[in-house]
Amino acid sequence: MSNRTPHLRGAGPITVNDELLELGHLQAAVDEFGRRLHSAKERAVLRARLNGASWGDVGTALGISRQGAQQRWRHLEAQSGEIRLVVGLEGPPRFHSDALGEDVDPSGASRRRALAAVRSLRAA
Repeated sequence: MSNRTPHLRGAGPITVNDELLELGHLQAAVDEFGRRLHSAKERAVLRARLNGASWGDVGTALGISRQGAQQRWRHLEAQSGEIRLVVGLEGPPRFHSDALGEDVDPSGASRRRALAAVRSLRAA
């Protein structure tokens, strides 16, 4: 049996080895796309959590349970580092996540405490 197969794309037959090489390149591209997609999803989950989304909200958006979302991505919060409160002389205070490299809008008691502290500093 020959390892050559007829081919209709142009200049001569393509060998099985050519097809396997192309298949390997395609798989490498799919793997790279998968890594980038996974990284983008993790970043979106972290951004949502830092902006006040509950694990239930995250799970609903991804079509899984609250518990499933928390178990799958809770490690992101431990790796996310601190959220810094950035206060300027003018304009509202803002919260910045070094892990995301962008401002976030956390909710809850920590946000209320931080904003109250800023108000008292500005009043002094």
